Amino acid sequence: MFPLEYEPMKKIPLERLQPEFVFKVKDYLQKHGMKQKALCLILDMEEPHLSNLLNKRNDRYVRKLSAHYLHKFILKGVIKVNEIYDGHPESNREEKYWELMEQLEDMPLMKKLRFARDLGLDANAWLDGYIQARKKDNKV
Repeated sequence: MFPLEYEPMKKIPLERLQPEFVFKVKDYLQKHGMKQKALCLILDMEEPHLSNLLNKRNDRYVRKLSAHYLHKFILKGVIKVNEIYDGHPESNREEKYWELMEQLEDMPLMKKLRFARDLGLDANAWLDGYIQARKKDNKV
């Protein structure tokens, strides 16, 4: 299981990164000749949510950026961790979030996991077994 559960990601605020996030998303839309609606389909996100993340009302973003929203952009390759992360986590949970996102961007690892799955292997069970064995050897 991942070190962060789905719900707590909503509670990891990333508003300090929102101006850069907006710039990167708008740049992505322009480079790919896309409308927000098309991007929402890729991200499996409701269109008003994206619009509210990108737009301000009374000098404040309508919807504040959190890890819950940002991870969708990272996992779909719209934004890379090294393009958005400022290297200054504001909590332990945020630090763990960035570690997880960096791991999920590890394409060779992801390709190996997909290959194992395609062979019918249970990669989760194998990794769990390996981790337990390492714990017994006091190497983790």
